[in-house]
Amino acid sequence: EPMMGPPHFPEIEIPSWEAFCADYIDTFFDDSRPGKGRSYVIEVAGAAAGHISYSQLNRHEGWAELDIWMASPEWCGKGYGADALVALSDQLHRTFGLTELIVRPSRRNIRALRSYERAGFVPVTSDTAVQLARYGPNEYPDTIVLHRRYSPSA
Repeated sequence: EPMMGPPHFPEIEIPSWEAFCADYIDTFFDDSRPGKGRSYVIEVAGAAAGHISYSQLNRHEGWAELDIWMASPEWCGKGYGADALVALSDQLHRTFGLTELIVRPSRRNIRALRSYERAGFVPVTSDTAVQLARYGPNEYPDTIVLHRRYSPSA
């Protein structure tokens, strides 16, 4: 099931290599600015099964946005994505004291929604205007914001 482009996402073009590089600058891969965002390969038995990253790290408000995709359908439905989401969420909570991690998929991405749910993400209950003011513009016309929350550290 494609994450972008027709037939399910005709309004989203599959990004070019140049667009990918513009979104994921060098510091996402070299750990030189972890407070700005970071990208990781999801490995399974030494194979690259997918990608997970965080961005929009807002230490003042205690949240960051996660993004994840699997390399191909063969890696989907096995729990690898949910495991990676939990691992990165826990790491960001420990490292930066974040109390909220968000994901913003399309409601049409049923497979991703199931993975997020397994990882402990639940829909944000604030209205759309509050969500847009806090997290910024959505990528899809049917975006749903889900979050995983932690109690603040004492």
